Amino acid sequence: VSFGDLDPAFLAGAELVVDAMFGAGLSRPLDGAAKAILGALDPTVPVVAVDVPSGLNGDTGAATGPVPNAALTVTFVRKKPGHMLYPGRGLCGEMVVADIGTPNGIVEQLAPQTFENGPDLWSGAYPWPQATDHKYRRGHALVVGGGHTQTGAARMAAMAAMRAGAGLVTMAGPTRSLALFAAESPAFITEAFKGGEELAKILKSRRRNAVLVGPANGVNAETRENAMAALGSG
Repeated sequence: VSFGDLDPAFLAGAELVVDAMFGAGLSRPLDGAAKAILGALDPTVPVVAVDVPSGLNGDTGAATGPVPNAALTVTFVRKKPGHMLYPGRGLCGEMVVADIGTPNGIVEQLAPQTFENGPDLWSGAYPWPQATDHKYRRGHALVVGGGHTQTGAARMAAMAAMRAGAGLVTMAGPTRSLALFAAESPAFITEAFKGGEELAKILKSRRRNAVLVGPANGVNAETRENAMAALGSG
């Protein structure tokens, strides 16, 4: 069937629609018969898309017009950015990558710079704890928090540092914030400071080797001073 022969009437009585009109390379808006048939899809009838749902930009995930809300999308070799970026991600349904015999070397020659985040991407390089490790081998993180009325983001960041594997976590900020920092976890060290000069001194001590400046710090000269102290600490 050519595009000129497509007719929404073909959909009458369908219990499943296989959408294989266009692939991931389409970047122009749909028109004519293709646009008409996609606009006539019954949303209660499941759609299986081949490569991408027709009308979806495989590079950006943008919808260039009516795009089927697929229950399943079967693509080939690798997922495309459009499968992972909204609105495309929400239109692809369940994703299946089918092997069609393309060797991995072809993908490696393209030297991709975009990757889907997941354990397969980084687990081989993750510094898993060893039985002989001690806290300083796991790193000492310093989280610079804001005022005592806005400590939540800093406390969440400090918990994230611990969950990610930091051996020690220090929370630093105004004196009035320290009790709230300490209440989050007995594992946190707390230190009061005021100004970039005092922060620089804290960063030089006790083998601290990672610092976060941001949570509730505000956009002001003091934050700039703290950020510059962090950047200059090495």
